[in-house]
Amino acid sequence: TKMVFLGVLFDSENLTMSIPPEKIQELRCDLNQWVKKTTAVKRDLQSMLGKMFWVSRVVRYSRPFMGRLLQQLRDMKDLADNKKVPLSSESRKDILWWSTYLREFNGVSLIVNDDDNLQTVEQLIASPFNVYAGDATPWGGGGWFETEYWSQELPSFLKPTDIPVHIKEFWVLVASCWVWGDVWTGTAVYLFCDNDSVCDTITYQKPRDADLGSLLREFLYVVCQKKFSPIIRKIDTKSNILADHISRRHDHDSASKLFDSF
Repeated sequence: TKMVFLGVLFDSENLTMSIPPEKIQELRCDLNQWVKKTTAVKRDLQSMLGKMFWVSRVVRYSRPFMGRLLQQLRDMKDLADNKKVPLSSESRKDILWWSTYLREFNGVSLIVNDDDNLQTVEQLIASPFNVYAGDATPWGGGGWFETEYWSQELPSFLKPTDIPVHIKEFWVLVASCWVWGDVWTGTAVYLFCDNDSVCDTITYQKPRDADLGSLLREFLYVVCQKKFSPIIRKIDTKSNILADHISRRHDHDSASKLFDSF
């Protein structure tokens, strides 16, 4: 029931994958030094990224927090291996994320079982899995999980009409992860959203603009900090009726009546 493959231990009984504790400790020690650095040489940066790639085999949502370091390494490609260059402020953010996360990470992650059969609101409610759905309008948002929901107007910085709706949808999802993240710890959670841009950004981790990139990093930060496994799913607007309602009407009585009807 246990097998080591490419340095990762897979456990089919507990549905986990893990890396040796000494590898985690080695990276922790290195990061304790890197958070103090203001300059770096190419050889050292390559070594650090190699260790991060090892850990990212298990921490599947950590890759976006290497992107800025990788960009700095690409910028150094024509330099000598021992030539010192200033660490960019963006690179230092990646280093800080890894340093913060590895203080708590024990080297073990869940192997997620997926189910593609969840399609309608009735199936979502009846599902034995943790299921969340949310929605946003140009002026409001909301999300529900089991018997709980939140519903309110968007904060003022999101209300301008020139802000794309996918940014508002993603913000609602991130806010919901902060609301219920502690409850989801150690579990897989189906996250239903009716916006293609949000679903694609999370699925492929290739944001098409800086705002999506910022929201993706915060989303994955919450995922890693709260230690749950997200399974993002696109849902059509008709099946997303509960979230659609509470994002538009911030009224408890009307929401209760609608929820009671399912």
